Amino acid sequence: MAGWSPEEPLLDPFCGSGTIPIEAGRMALGLSPHTDLDFAYLDWNVGPNHIASSPAHPWKASIWGCDKHAPSLVKAQHNATIASVPITFLHLDIAENPAPATTG
Repeated sequence: MAGWSPEEPLLDPFCGSGTIPIEAGRMALGLSPHTDLDFAYLDWNVGPNHIASSPAHPWKASIWGCDKHAPSLVKAQHNATIASVPITFLHLDIAENPAPATTG
């Protein structure tokens, strides 16, 4: 819904446990953000129900998550590892630091 595409940088300045950067990372790899989850809509008779479980694209994205709450970043890194996406998480207060890219 944000209109983001993997060709442009993405920064979530208040990433918490990393949901937005991780889902973006999976999209950048050509994967569904929810590969291993079971959702009721998968039983609906609309559209394809196939969800890719292995990367369809090489990693080329620039995706960062940052937060000033260090324990959240530990959880975010753990979640990114489980989701198999190489997201960069930064411990910083976005009000005191520049964004890591000039566009996006």
